[in-house]
Amino acid sequence: MKWCSAPVSLTGLEAGVAGVCPASEADRPRWFLATHDGVLRGVDLDDGATFFETRLPFALPVGESATLVASADGRYLAVVQTRGLEGALYDVAQGTLLRALVRADYHADASGWALALVKSGERDVLITATAWNRLEAFALPSLERLAPAGDDTDLDYFFGHATPSPSGRQLASFGWHWQPVGALRVMDVEAWLTSRADAPPELHDSLFAEWWDDDVCWLDEGRIALRGQQPEDAEDSFLAHSEGVLIVDLATRKIERAFPGLSPRQLATDGNHLLMLGQTTRVFSLATGAELASLDQPTHAWHPGARVALTLPALGGAPGPCALHWLTGTLGHRAALPEAPTAPRLLVLADALEEAGGPPEAVAHCRTARSHGRRCWVIEGLR
Repeated sequence: MKWCSAPVSLTGLEAGVAGVCPASEADRPRWFLATHDGVLRGVDLDDGATFFETRLPFALPVGESATLVASADGRYLAVVQTRGLEGALYDVAQGTLLRALVRADYHADASGWALALVKSGERDVLITATAWNRLEAFALPSLERLAPAGDDTDLDYFFGHATPSPSGRQLASFGWHWQPVGALRVMDVEAWLTSRADAPPELHDSLFAEWWDDDVCWLDEGRIALRGQQPEDAEDSFLAHSEGVLIVDLATRKIERAFPGLSPRQLATDGNHLLMLGQTTRVFSLATGAELASLDQPTHAWHPGARVALTLPALGGAPGPCALHWLTGTLGHRAALPEAPTAPRLLVLADALEEAGGPPEAVAHCRTARSHGRRCWVIEGLR
């Protein structure tokens, strides 16, 4: 297994990138970027096209980051000042601003803005922090408030960055309590939305730490990866140091695997591997914990649909060339590879993979009707 990189042409980053997120869960490497000069863009790095562009109604000065989240189909996009008070929600398909987002100012600079776009049945739902201890959920595009039913919140918890599970049914937040102490808490989104209760969402404590507002990565519906060092006492659920990476079973609070001495900028997964993005980018097997590949280039974001990492030298630094990075040899199977991932060729590849006993997710991917990028992750995984 190894990384394969390709430079991409992307202009307009002279002011620096404040935040980035994948534009959808589809295969194409489409991204949303917010720059420090107040421009919000949607770019397709397959063909270099800009498919969305607007000016933000709030400032993103140099040194202040933005949090961006998009719906699975890319129709909706929310962008906020990560540690600020202002944000905006867009209907990308219509090219319209749906709503200004506001977070009450109470220690807002101590933790990131909890923000997520999830599915509830057939509905798209925005979940956003409106105060340090309050989340609200809105149906899209109507903006009907789904939860909570009332206006009061009695919760001694500062929400941090919110990360949905793969199904979107659960939401994890690494926030903090007054002591102060960090607390990773998980909520059942569907139960909260269907209850229409006056109370805040029920939060289940998983881990505690002496830091907070950190990156977490769902591996499946029951396990997460997060930064941290394994406690000396196996029964201890309090993490004292952020160096290292841990895989945790949320049901038991037990640490399933530890990767000591690592401090990545971001954690990501393709389902079979744990990716640690940062100044160097490393790939580990979820099954064995073995390191399988390393990239001696900084990466700043991972696209789960296209399964590609993005380098943005302008993120927190001087503008420069951008690059995309694919993992090759991840599937462990052999098949005749098409020259380009056109739909008919991918259907033939799907049949060949199925006959060879290839991974079901790769077979299903090749049979979807979605628009594939010029470098399909299945083809790269077979190389």
